[in-house]
Amino acid sequence: MRYLFSTIILLVMFIAAQQVQACEIEFSIEGDKKEAYAAGDEIIVKVDVIFTHRVCPEGIEKTKFKYEGIKVLGATKWKEYAKGKFERKLKLKVLEGQDKEMILEAIRTCDKEGGYGKISLTRKLVS
Repeated sequence: MRYLFSTIILLVMFIAAQQVQACEIEFSIEGDKKEAYAAGDEIIVKVDVIFTHRVCPEGIEKTKFKYEGIKVLGATKWKEYAKGKFERKLKLKVLEGQDKEMILEAIRTCDKEGGYGKISLTRKLVS
């Protein structure tokens, strides 16, 4: 009976640990944050990636970015500011367009669930 109880406890701990494996990805605007951005505006966005698991088989440089309505002008290298916590800054330029929403996404794919983050920015539409 004791063996069965120990096995159940270990199984529950294993399942709980598997549910918190995804990386956390957060975005923040550096400098002046606006409600809406016009074509030509430049924005600095800081990306924070936190490994919530101990060892990731994929390095931080495997993080992929997708974007719509904006252009990446440049980016800093990834910097590990604490164990398993990384940051990078992207310099973005707002492109002309008719879509009100502009999107920047970060995607991490690995066998431990990976991670996903997204920031939506509003475009100032010209009438």
